[in-house]
Amino acid sequence: MWNSPATIDFNSPGAQGFGVKRAGLTIPGSLMLLISPAACGRNTNALTGSGRYGERFAYLELTSTDIVTGAHLSKIPEAARLFLASRTERPSCLLLCTTCVDALLGTDMERICRKVETVIDVPVRPCYMYALTRESLHPPMVHIRETICSLLAPRKKHPRAVNLLGFFSPIDERSELFDLLRSLGIETIRQLATCKTYGDFQAMAEANFNLVLSPEALPAAEALANRLKIPYITLDRFYTPGRIHKQYQAFAALLHEEIPDTPYFEAARDCIQKLRETNSSFGSVGAFPRKFLHPQGVLFSRECPDRPATTQDLRDQSPTIAIGSRLNANPLELSLLLASCGFHVTEIFTTLDPSDRCYLRLLAEASPDTKLYGSLSPDLAAFDASHPPTFTLGADAAVYYPNTPNIPWNDELQPFGYAAVGQLLKNISTLLERTR
Repeated sequence: MWNSPATIDFNSPGAQGFGVKRAGLTIPGSLMLLISPAACGRNTNALTGSGRYGERFAYLELTSTDIVTGAHLSKIPEAARLFLASRTERPSCLLLCTTCVDALLGTDMERICRKVETVIDVPVRPCYMYALTRESLHPPMVHIRETICSLLAPRKKHPRAVNLLGFFSPIDERSELFDLLRSLGIETIRQLATCKTYGDFQAMAEANFNLVLSPEALPAAEALANRLKIPYITLDRFYTPGRIHKQYQAFAALLHEEIPDTPYFEAARDCIQKLRETNSSFGSVGAFPRKFLHPQGVLFSRECPDRPATTQDLRDQSPTIAIGSRLNANPLELSLLLASCGFHVTEIFTTLDPSDRCYLRLLAEASPDTKLYGSLSPDLAAFDASHPPTFTLGADAAVYYPNTPNIPWNDELQPFGYAAVGQLLKNISTLLERTR
């Protein structure tokens, strides 16, 4: 990774006629050539500026003529050569990034990448940032993970090394996941976000197995399993202690080991109890079901003995909350935990996934009057914010209730496991104390 990138002169005579402009990048040790119209390229301006990635992006701007005739395709190899020639250090790879325009044109970018490799003698990979496919089964963030992992070369496996796949930013070191992995004898834990050099990144090929912490990384993990013979295990990010415990134990069973997570489970349970006590001033939340606290429990089971005959009176007195999708959690699964703590979840702003069906079924029982809004729902154009909740959770929820206290919960450090439960509930307790 370059700590002090050199200045690029894109106005040199050799660059004239190619429309190459300066921009930024996020992948260690590599450059990106963004091939797009000006309107698409402006979206990367947030990455430019001091201390960011402005020196590692370049634009090959497409004109209307290029789009109609495909003339830009013949310009890509020379544009890539000029871009690399402007650098004082040789990059580890080059990404050719295309946007929705190319999705409509159907360009064979794999062929283009092979042609560019013969010109610059650097690994070249396609990168598809198609906003049109964001809601599809293979959205851009899934594809970019596959692209990055395709650069890993075979290496001898280290029996006590593991990769954490799933996020572009690192897992919060306060997560118990690191301690639990070390208790299993894991000595080396690698993440893409903590790789400082391209060599560090290539060392990820030594992993004995991958831990997939986000569904978006699953196709990349499957590709590594097929190509580099690195098996993978999935661990989802839950906020319900019983679910966390259950998957840790399933993980341990796969390794024929035991995971000592009881202290962490009890700490998360204590945080939940403290939040229930904080909520007591809003209503009689003690009557709400608690079966989720049992390690093997299932949320909101009909067999739960302390379920009230009706929860409407309780909801009328409970603190209310609206939850968005731009947060480090599955908003539906998180809603189940907060509803069981005595909150009345008024709205959830999210795009539903087929895997959310189980959460929808449980939420329909626990909070049947909760309203769900899809990100493209026409109802949001005339959203009624005249009855704001006590607070909102998620950066996008704050857009609909701008004058309501908000907890964004979308920091760069990724919370995970029991520690995430404790951190979030403490933030909520603090906010409730402040808004009394």
